[in-house]
Amino acid sequence: MAAGFAADWVADRDPVTWLQRLQAWCEPGLAQALATADPANVPASAVTGPPTKVDGSAEEGLRMRVDTDAGSLVLTMAATDGHWLVSGVDFVRRAS
Repeated sequence: MAAGFAADWVADRDPVTWLQRLQAWCEPGLAQALATADPANVPASAVTGPPTKVDGSAEEGLRMRVDTDAGSLVLTMAATDGHWLVSGVDFVRRAS
């Protein structure tokens, strides 16, 4: 789930395509928030590592980190109706 979201987050800069691809991975509230985002502002252009667990549990939700060429994408994941969805997104830029 985290790997798929991250790949789609960096993959396309066309706003309509970008949003359509990400909505499949998101809780409705996050999908709605992303509708106002401009994918041209995504700082990364490639995923450079596999998802790793930052913290959390299946009961309370997980935070996963996915490294990119510009820093780390940190995703909050929630189990919804028996499957995981991304419920929050943060980005930590690599120090220059």
